Amino acid sequence: MVIQPLILLASLFVIIVAASLLSVALYVTGSYLIYAYDRRLARSGHLHPPHDELGELPKGWDRARGLLLEIYATYAIVALFPFGKIGYRSIQKAAKGRGCRPILLIHGYNLNRSCWAKFRRALKEAGLGPIYTLNLPRRSGGLPGLACAIKEEAERIERETGVKELILIGHSMGGLVSAFYAERLATAGSVSHVITLGSPLHGTRSAVFTSCIIGRQMHVGSDFVKDLSHSIMINRKVRYHHVASQFDNIILPFQSALIGRDLDCELLLSDIGHNSLLFSPRVTSQVVEWLKRSAPAMQQEGRSRALPCALSPTPSQNAK
Repeated sequence: MVIQPLILLASLFVIIVAASLLSVALYVTGSYLIYAYDRRLARSGHLHPPHDELGELPKGWDRARGLLLEIYATYAIVALFPFGKIGYRSIQKAAKGRGCRPILLIHGYNLNRSCWAKFRRALKEAGLGPIYTLNLPRRSGGLPGLACAIKEEAERIERETGVKELILIGHSMGGLVSAFYAERLATAGSVSHVITLGSPLHGTRSAVFTSCIIGRQMHVGSDFVKDLSHSIMINRKVRYHHVASQFDNIILPFQSALIGRDLDCELLLSDIGHNSLLFSPRVTSQVVEWLKRSAPAMQQEGRSRALPCALSPTPSQNAK
């Protein structure tokens, strides 16, 4: 008699998992249909950028693999989402005796801090940190309101660590919010790096599907992204790094995720989707390299007093 309820529960669990997986697959496939249609319009000359600037799509198996990875990444985010609702912030301390540059990870639209699970682990294994995450408020009055939440968290981190300079890493919308905080709200010298992963720095055409104020601010050509991207371009006090992918199914066009100021501070991939950026070893490796490479430069600039435990370059970086 006890077995029947267990069988029913197991069957219900399987149905829920299968339904959620199917929903994710349909969502990702639909987003790539929009992506393909957007490229077709660009090829016909109806959209900017023109066809010769679109880049080549991955071929054959690489394209299929990119689609499957995006489904996996999106499903992982959905599965992790409930765990991110437990508390609004988390701290992952650096390995003992290593690292003392606080890092704050900022999630994207309609996500929460749980999406950083794999990325955060990779940063910790590299000896970076302490690493902080938080859930942005649902009701904010737009991207500047979300940046105010970052300001409060940054002040809290400074009190906890005693270190003024903060590293911000943002995915998608989180990159825009991070950049706005660094440009408009942060005090001088309080942000050393802003790293964006698939962020619509010049807007995205997919924002047309979001009717709220945040969607309007992220639309291509909005006053918000125009002013912010211009500020990023001329700011020489904050180190900006950007990651983009030609196969990004959300940032349309993909060039919107790049500023183009310094090619050494940008990574352009060709075969992974928007959410896959959070799980890609290539992305985490590049971010770790950027952060470790910058530590000696910051000391040379006389800023090491704010970073008493700045990381030393690895032997491979010394060789370069």
